[in-house]
Amino acid sequence: MPFLFCSGMGLLCYNEGNNYSMHPSFENPRGQVRAMGKWIRLLWLGLLFWLSALTAVSGAVILYNHDEGESYGRILSERGAKVQGIPSSQLLHHLPEDDVQAVEAYDVQAAVLQGGSRTSYQWYPQYTATVVLAVSDSCPVPVTGWQSLSSAPLSLAVTGTNPARLFFIQAMSYGLKGDLSGRAGVELLRQLQEDGRLSMEEGENRPSADVYVLFDYQVREWQRQGIPVHPVVPEEGTLAFRKGLLAKESLSFDSQKLSEALEGAGYALSPPPGARFVSDAEAFLQAGDDIPRQITNHVFQSCRPTILTGFSHMVWYTVTLFFVILWGGRLRRQVLQPQVRRAYLGVIITLCCWILFREIKLSLPGFMNDGIRYIWYSYYLFYGILISFLLWIGYSASYAFLTRPCPRWMKGIFAGNLLLAFLVMTNDFHQLVFTLPAGLAAAYSRHGYGPLYFVLAAVYGMELLAVNGVLCYTSLSRKVSHPARMILPLAVVVGYGIYVVGYALPGSPFQPSELVLVTIWTVLLWLELVTRGKFVPANEGYIDFFRHSSLAMQLYDHDGHLVYTSSGTAPLRGEDFEVQSMPISGGLVRWYRDVGPLRRRQALLERLNQDLNWSYELLSCLSDIRRQAIEQGVTLRVYRELEEIIARKQPAIRHRLAYLKTAKPGPHTDAVISRLHILACYLKKRCILLLQGKEAGMLDARELAMAVEESWRYLEKAGLRGSVGFDLKGNLPVQAALTLYDIFEDVGEEVLARGEDFWLCQFKETEKDWIFSVVLEEKEGEPRPASWQALSEYDVSVQCDDTGYGTRLTVRLSRESTDSFT
Repeated sequence: MPFLFCSGMGLLCYNEGNNYSMHPSFENPRGQVRAMGKWIRLLWLGLLFWLSALTAVSGAVILYNHDEGESYGRILSERGAKVQGIPSSQLLHHLPEDDVQAVEAYDVQAAVLQGGSRTSYQWYPQYTATVVLAVSDSCPVPVTGWQSLSSAPLSLAVTGTNPARLFFIQAMSYGLKGDLSGRAGVELLRQLQEDGRLSMEEGENRPSADVYVLFDYQVREWQRQGIPVHPVVPEEGTLAFRKGLLAKESLSFDSQKLSEALEGAGYALSPPPGARFVSDAEAFLQAGDDIPRQITNHVFQSCRPTILTGFSHMVWYTVTLFFVILWGGRLRRQVLQPQVRRAYLGVIITLCCWILFREIKLSLPGFMNDGIRYIWYSYYLFYGILISFLLWIGYSASYAFLTRPCPRWMKGIFAGNLLLAFLVMTNDFHQLVFTLPAGLAAAYSRHGYGPLYFVLAAVYGMELLAVNGVLCYTSLSRKVSHPARMILPLAVVVGYGIYVVGYALPGSPFQPSELVLVTIWTVLLWLELVTRGKFVPANEGYIDFFRHSSLAMQLYDHDGHLVYTSSGTAPLRGEDFEVQSMPISGGLVRWYRDVGPLRRRQALLERLNQDLNWSYELLSCLSDIRRQAIEQGVTLRVYRELEEIIARKQPAIRHRLAYLKTAKPGPHTDAVISRLHILACYLKKRCILLLQGKEAGMLDARELAMAVEESWRYLEKAGLRGSVGFDLKGNLPVQAALTLYDIFEDVGEEVLARGEDFWLCQFKETEKDWIFSVVLEEKEGEPRPASWQALSEYDVSVQCDDTGYGTRLTVRLSRESTDSFT
């Protein structure tokens, strides 16, 4: 404020030094008096700024909810706090302001803000608010809880504003069904509404009812005011909330004295039995967001479903926005008259703004009733602007020349349309256009019609019919359009009028439609018919002519005589020129086009296309050759690995086959045959694993598990009992999988060779390596060898330790070593 005062004085000095010294009025006393009066007004303005700076509110304030009485604010002010009462729905909106120190809040609100805000808010709980039933002393039926409201013929009133009303309904739902979604409470309200026993008032209105839903301290406040009610805690259960101050900085209240003062004023410090505090604040508030929509749909049944219900309205309106821009822009380019072209542009802008306002209305939350209602009112402002533009199109198109001045009576019609729109926008003050039921949250969708609405509809309808009449009369007088085409724009207007009347009637099949979308598409269709029907002077029939106006042209009359030729047509002969003609009114137009550059470019493109085809064929052959070379390389690598496997196991196979040539039936021969079965199974599964992973370089762990399982069965037949645990998942490098399988087979054969009859195997993995472990049963008096000859040829780490009940062999295969193989 001091800065504004200094700025005002500086402006005063500037005017005094730069204007008054050269002003002609200083030459006479009357001019001096006028200058002195201006100087005095500026001085008063600076004094006003100075007084405003002195009266500015200094220091931070505490905001509280004054809808529930002044007691709480009075108690805070008695303890030195600077308080200010505002409606409860606006408390949290003012919290980020610099001059606000703290606001009154519920515990669920404080928990969410403390957990999700960058500001470190501090929470000071001070008293408890419990949702109870305030039963009138004259109530004829005893009330014990929520079930009494549905079973007895009692009237119920739910007063207050959000969020208290939402908490009331969630408390009903908690008592009736044990959840916090609000559905059970809304169902109870719907039943009472159908029976005519429900009153839902906002603000401080207190309707007459047998039972009220209030907080416990509100009931005590009513009792102090002499209202004959008594509180009843619902026996089914209810919700309790801690209320206090949510502050941006530390507060210096004496907690004990403040609690004593609040308790003396009727505020409870602890909830009654049967009341429950909300544990998950965020889930509780999210569940409450859907309650206004439930009330609107189920209790008041005011929101009608539309054809877009269940789909994204935003998508449809966004697509329509692009259609309006593209379609309207194409129509505008065809119009010849500048005034009509500007009117087309005005129609496009109006439709786009209407779509944006509709999207804003659809995106607003359900509790912003005023914003939704005023955006609904603004639709009739768009109606008025749109019809004014259409009137201007009809008036300008009926004029033979390109421009036409706007007469006063036309300006009066425009002003009348805007006046009607203004009356709609101010409907809350007079309700002469729409009659809205009192206390209804979404009144815009459950309304009646006042006398001005029918005046507005009649005026707009007559103006649209007048536009079509003027355009039809102009078309007939000029003989530029077929008589059958004149019916189409009028039919569109009449059909739209029938649709609007049906949309306003209750229970009609037009109600589920989208009025805004239908209006927009109707306007675009009407403009298309008017433009194509030549009601508006347009250049649609001359587009081809103007596209080729830069070519060499010749004009011929009906008899074929050349009446005009351009200067560049004489030498145009030969195969490099193409002749085209088009009939026009009164003759024929012929033009010559030089196609030589086009043909040369076509030949160049053909050669380029041929070269590209050859290149593509060569690249395809090269790709095939590379693919074959890769396949051959992979095949050779597979063959080499198979030969190495067979060569490694060949001595054992030959030894056992040689023994079988001279062997006799018996246990030893059966053991040799079992060993041969193990080797055969190993070679078969080893080849299968190698072939399956040869291309991708990776192998599914399930394939390795099946190979291990099959080898395990042959080892069991050979006399080695035990179990195998397999904890490998996902894909493994082929080399790692094959190495683990080789280790399993070699260790199994060596265990059999050592005469073991029981083992435990385990496959598992860590972030660094794959692990294969074997546990052998401890035998008394038989020392076990510490080295494992079968693992000497593998690049693995081997560890043997005693577990107390046997010897454990741990083989670790590092992931880094397998990466080098791949």
